[in-house]
Amino acid sequence: ICLKNENVEGEAVIKYIAFSPETNAVIAVKNLIDSANKSIIVAEAFFQNEDIRQALLRSSNRGMEVTIMCGQSYEAFSRLLVYNGFKVKRYTKQNSLMHWKTILVDEHLIFTGSLNLFDRSLKYDRELMVLIDSRELYSKIAAAFYDIWNDKYSVEPETASAKQALKYKIGIILNYFPECIRIRIIGLYHIVQKILYRK
Repeated sequence: ICLKNENVEGEAVIKYIAFSPETNAVIAVKNLIDSANKSIIVAEAFFQNEDIRQALLRSSNRGMEVTIMCGQSYEAFSRLLVYNGFKVKRYTKQNSLMHWKTILVDEHLIFTGSLNLFDRSLKYDRELMVLIDSRELYSKIAAAFYDIWNDKYSVEPETASAKQALKYKIGIILNYFPECIRIRIIGLYHIVQKILYRK
């Protein structure tokens, strides 16, 4: 599908339109990130997903420039992203949201729609995803992104400590266990902590 708009020079080609959960949103986002050859910009109101964090790490390790703008939620996760070496900011203005749901790739691909990058939205909610190929449209959206990035309310989170990063990763692993087992493991962890640190 080709679109023309008087405000954007050239054509914008819609590569695909998809709906979740009929389409696996996690795989769609991971494939997009893994396909990057130059740069990735993520602007997400709600971002907390381990599979996508790992995909971004793989791209970063391949030399891709990764820039992430988060909303006010999931502060601990945004600090983990800083710990991983990404350029990260959080939009912190009170009574206002940075409510984008957009990923920009390689200066011509725009992935947008209703999808948030956290588990409920990725796996269960009914969401819309659109992938558009247009350098002209990319330039306009990227310019708007950097207007927000340079706003006084966009701040760099403190990095997580190594201990906090490890604690988060342990939490991710625990999520794979049934709740009854998680409760027992957490209980055992607190017992060990008391034994190790009691005077």
